[in-house]
Order: sequence, then C-alpha cells, then structure tokens
Amino acid sequence: MKWWWGRVHPEEVPVVREALDTHLSGQVDRIDVSFRLRSADGAWRWVRAVGRVVKRDGDGRPIRLAGTVRDITERRAEQDQLRAALAGNEKLVADLQMALGRVRTLSGLLPMCAWCKRIRNDEGYWAQIESYISANSEAKVSHGMCPDCFAHMWKDG
Repeated sequence: MKWWWGRVHPEEVPVVREALDTHLSGQVDRIDVSFRLRSADGAWRWVRAVGRVVKRDGDGRPIRLAGTVRDITERRAEQDQLRAALAGNEKLVADLQMALGRVRTLSGLLPMCAWCKRIRNDEGYWAQIESYISANSEAKVSHGMCPDCFAHMWKDG
C-alpha cells in the first residue's frame, strides 16, 4: 500500500483517503473517486477508481477490496476544454449584454416642425434636433452644410 500511495498525486491524497475511509467505515457502499496517479512512464494520468469491500473479518473490518482503476485522462482533457469554451462563451454573452445595455435607439414617431426642424420632446416642449438626439441616443451631432444650402446662402445677388 505504501508503494501505491506514493503514486497518488500529493494534492489528491486527502481526497482519495477520505473517499476510502468513508467507504471502509461503512458510511457508503462503494468507493468512487477520480484523482491523478503516476503511470509507469512517470507521467501523471487522471484515473477513476471504483470499488467496494467484498470481505470483512469477524469484527467487521475490511480484509478484501475489489474494483477497477480506469484511465480517464483524455475524457478529463475534453471536459477541461469544454469548461474553457463555456467560460469563453459566458464572457462573450456578458460582453454582449453589457454592449446591448449601452445601446440607446430612437424609435417611434418624432414630431418635427416642418419649418424650423425642432422636435417636440416627451414633455411637450420644442427642442433643437441636435439637443434631442444627444439627450436620447449615443449619437454625436456635428454640423456642416449641404451643397444646395451652400448655393442658396452664397448665391450672387
């Protein structure tokens, strides 16, 4: 047993001991625990050990265990990849939700004066279109002059 315990990864020893002690004391009917175990080539492999006591002595102490130890390294790596992908997706969703929360859009009917182009706001007051857009969206307004207005304003006279 000392040789076997020497192959269990040091970080997993407490987990394996607790699972084994819980089973051997009769609190659970079988042991089922995953942990890292050093393989013959010296690499750490993830394994799943499943077993149970099959014989006890007259005082109820376990004297024989039976079970299997199965290499689950590849499955564990796949699960880690899935967890990483899920975390990436959750971050993307959170980023998109944050971006969506910052989006403000203008929609519906905007009452606008046909002459001066001011817009009536929700309180019934008339505001310059630039002020209304700035207050009700993330848009920034800049000013320029279209060619028709330029020609009209600066025509020779």
